[in-house]
Amino acid sequence: MLDNKTKFVLDHFESSKSYYTPLREKIRDWDWLFYGIREIPKYKWQSNIADPTTYEAVMVILSKIMNNTFSKTPPFEVYGREESDEQYASLIRDLISYQFEKCGFRSKYSLFVLQSLVRGTSIAKTYWKKDTKRITYREPIEQPVIEMIPDQMTGAMMPQVVGQEIVGYDKKKKSVDMYDDPYFEVVDIRDFFPEPDATDTNGTMIHRTYKTLDELKKLGIYKNLGDIKGDGVTDSGEWDYDHPRLNNIGLSSPEGHRAFSEIDKQKKLGKTIEILECHCKYDMDGDGKLEDCIFTVANRNVLIRAIENPFYHGESCFVKIVYEPVLNEFFGRGVCEIAEDMQNELNDKRNQRLDNINLVLQPVMKYVEGMIHPALIKNFRYAPGAKLAVRDINASSWDRPPDVTMGVHKEIQDLKKDIQETLGAVPAISPSANSNEVHRNTSGIMLLQGMAGERLKPVVELMDEMGLKKIVEKFHQLNQQFITEDRVVRILGEKGANYKRVPMEAHQSLVDFIPAGTKEMANKEMKLMQLLRFTEVVSKIPKFNIAVNYPEIGKEFTSLFGFVNKNFIKNEQEILQAQVEEKKEELVKTMFEQKVKGQESATKPQDPKAQMSGQGGGANQMRKMMSSTRGGM
Repeated sequence: MLDNKTKFVLDHFESSKSYYTPLREKIRDWDWLFYGIREIPKYKWQSNIADPTTYEAVMVILSKIMNNTFSKTPPFEVYGREESDEQYASLIRDLISYQFEKCGFRSKYSLFVLQSLVRGTSIAKTYWKKDTKRITYREPIEQPVIEMIPDQMTGAMMPQVVGQEIVGYDKKKKSVDMYDDPYFEVVDIRDFFPEPDATDTNGTMIHRTYKTLDELKKLGIYKNLGDIKGDGVTDSGEWDYDHPRLNNIGLSSPEGHRAFSEIDKQKKLGKTIEILECHCKYDMDGDGKLEDCIFTVANRNVLIRAIENPFYHGESCFVKIVYEPVLNEFFGRGVCEIAEDMQNELNDKRNQRLDNINLVLQPVMKYVEGMIHPALIKNFRYAPGAKLAVRDINASSWDRPPDVTMGVHKEIQDLKKDIQETLGAVPAISPSANSNEVHRNTSGIMLLQGMAGERLKPVVELMDEMGLKKIVEKFHQLNQQFITEDRVVRILGEKGANYKRVPMEAHQSLVDFIPAGTKEMANKEMKLMQLLRFTEVVSKIPKFNIAVNYPEIGKEFTSLFGFVNKNFIKNEQEILQAQVEEKKEELVKTMFEQKVKGQESATKPQDPKAQMSGQGGGANQMRKMMSSTRGGM
């Protein structure tokens, strides 16, 4: 007989799972679309190519989002709400930045964003993680070093201890905190079950995980572990989703392929147990008021945890981002959903084209029955130089289908372009092989990149607001609750590592967090575009061009591109020398051209008046060039 709390969890789980089953099936289709997986065709000779256009678009958008979000380190700014809070703002920023580094935040955030692009919605979980391990270490065994030293009073030689020496090592064990900080974990959206009418993460949410009995015991927060029934997933439910990439390369789920020792089999320490962790509102004490609670059910039959929300912030520990939000709906739209129809059409076009080519190159053979020996027909292989013995030259013929591939190539290119433009992954970011789409003008490239950036800017801002900002806030709230002593953090910079002490009272400061990457990247792109345009315009104005300080413009360019090497720009003396060398080369080239023209004119009869007036002569030309060279230098 299940208790009320266990029944409450299971009822909500089955309700959510049943309601969102069609969506979970579509998620499978979007995963296949992204990974380039297709159903096996009916006939082996049929082509089965998956065009990677949607994959390319996803990765282009992902790189744009990541480059914008992490254009600064750390990717957020901290500001005190009052003047008294501002003194600790930079220390709070440095602490959370260090904690991001410890938990591998950037790589996990990339997966967080990638899931939202492919599946439309992504979920992450923030909580305090403490990982303690028993380690073996060597403790030195020391013994005193005794030497005979003369006594200061009597002069007699007396033994005295002059130091310690290590004579060996003793192996010992101790418990060490390997991790004791906030943690960020990406949740597979297929293992997350919101209520059917949910629009955010504040209602009843169930997170499904799979852990071994040994892992549950080591956490030390669960009870009734001995009452768990069943040998694993097959008794608690099922793996109700596949692993498309593993299946595509011929691998199945790892469950059932693990090797266990005899003690594991006896105690079932290594068997996988399904864990349903339900975050909900429930009247725990029967006072008629709902409390924020966490219920944990193992293998759908045993309640192993039932507590009120342990976090002081009293909020959900889940963070949600979407690629494209949908009004009054929990799940958003992703890149694969938007491009699904066009991508399927593109795949069909490419495969139909290849199938048509195969049928044209390997046509159907028609033959008059009885005119060719059956064994020859059975063993005949269409190949260059193949021979087929027939009694009559008209006994066989080839039936070729019409070639319909002439216009398909253009249709394929048009579909690719439609997908790129629909998603914002335009050729300005991802140039195609078509020379017409490769922009030769630098400012043109920057302008189109800026336009593509504007298209994705709302997406980046939305993800920064829904994701990054919420995660940083939860890290700070967890620090306020669990840090009970001063912390020393390492700050990495251009000059190496720097260490700062974060006092305990810093965590009580009231601060606000603002994502820095979007604003920073937008400002850089705008300045770069303006500077490029300015340089092109002034270069066409002779007098104004002379007054422009190009070395300083070059320094500004290198700064906007993010380069810190100041040697990219020459000093004034080097620039002057380069100008002199350039003038010399122009002078030599001009003199050579004049010499060639003089030799050509010497072989032709010249007008006596032209010779007397000096036109066409080299002397005046030489004087003009020398005077212009001196003036330019």
